[in-house]
Amino acid sequence: MPIMATIMNSIFLRLEKIFAYLQGKGFGADTVEREVALVLNLLGTAPRLVLDVGANKGHWTHFLLKRHPNTEVHAFEPQPVCAQTLRGRFGPCPNVSVHQLAVSDAAATLSLYFDFAGSGLASLSKRELDHFGIDFTQSIEVKAVALDDYLATSGMGQIDIIKIDVEGHEMAVFKGMKEVLASATPPKVIQFEFGGCNIDTRTYFRDFFQLLSKQYEIYRLTPFGPELIDRYREIDECFRTTNFFLKLKHGISSI
Repeated sequence: MPIMATIMNSIFLRLEKIFAYLQGKGFGADTVEREVALVLNLLGTAPRLVLDVGANKGHWTHFLLKRHPNTEVHAFEPQPVCAQTLRGRFGPCPNVSVHQLAVSDAAATLSLYFDFAGSGLASLSKRELDHFGIDFTQSIEVKAVALDDYLATSGMGQIDIIKIDVEGHEMAVFKGMKEVLASATPPKVIQFEFGGCNIDTRTYFRDFFQLLSKQYEIYRLTPFGPELIDRYREIDECFRTTNFFLKLKHGISSI
């Protein structure tokens, strides 16, 4: 390829990445405080009950409690070292419960894979990350639950916010909460992450849009705030870390 063509191709690739980022595609890394601010704005009131699914070390819950310290939070995290960190971090908070559990589509004992103990990349899939030089061969067995089963016996009321960050298995979480979504009191706001891990699980943004768009307004977090996604477009299939937010539509209680 001629030198000038190579230079122009490099420029266009950089511009493509920049424009995608400005749309929120790939903007999802290191935005936890912004994420919490957006879910609270979409909710529009002080949250009473929140689920943090895939809590890791508790950064998301930390920013939530900074703004609403009395909110009841249930943090789900299967990694033992992270669950221990969560108990130490939120031990003084009687309104925070830590559950050393993975969340999926059914109750099971599953393998959790990671590159090191406590990793934020830990996933129920053995991801292929050799191209990043990441050795993803360590694993442990963990217990998993479906939210439908768990919530049916928990005595919890309507959930204000659910945050889901389970490294590619977000669709499994949604499949395990179909009864909750179809109930008279579904969650008011839901946040979920989408990115490279969805390549490993072969899930697409279209799957989420088709499942959820009739019941929820769907937003993507961008550097300029939320962007409403009112229709599906193939160009929205971007496998760089992106955060999506669901706001329950007025007058709709089931899908």
